[in-house]
Amino acid sequence: MIGGVMFETDQAKAFFDAWLKLRDGNEIPHFRGLFSGLPPKLVPQLMIIEESDDGRFPIRFMGTESVEDWGSDLTQTDSLQALSPEFSEAAKINLKTVLDLPCGIRGITIGITSAGRKRETEYVLLPAGTDAGKMRRFVAFNSALGDVSYVQPVGKIVEISPCTWIDIGYGVPKERPRV
Repeated sequence: MIGGVMFETDQAKAFFDAWLKLRDGNEIPHFRGLFSGLPPKLVPQLMIIEESDDGRFPIRFMGTESVEDWGSDLTQTDSLQALSPEFSEAAKINLKTVLDLPCGIRGITIGITSAGRKRETEYVLLPAGTDAGKMRRFVAFNSALGDVSYVQPVGKIVEISPCTWIDIGYGVPKERPRV
């Protein structure tokens, strides 16, 4: 069954539904098509992330709301740099699964802002199509939970809730996601 996941935020659900509508049969939406095919209000919360040959996951595009959430544009940096080594290793396994199967994953991260406040964010990661011979990519969508009236960048991710695989038509792994 495609989907079958409960989302915490309306924005995350809207992103997943819009991503599904971009599919042509069983094809994964190409990353370039996300910019013209998704509702414009969702694009500022996107990040496009690539799997590099050296095992890193550099950010190739970061929407304006994501830049504000992190306090700077992290394009070209490793997307896992804000995680502890333990979370980073688990995340690498999850990300490779998203690209290999393919499937999606969603969960909640808890970050600490520059002012020491906790900030919860729902994330959804889905594969993104690329040109032949290019590195594999996925799209990350982030939606803040709770009071977001204050604008303080997240400095470090300190906790990741148990995440859930998302079936996009190819099934999901039998084992739960790491973390």
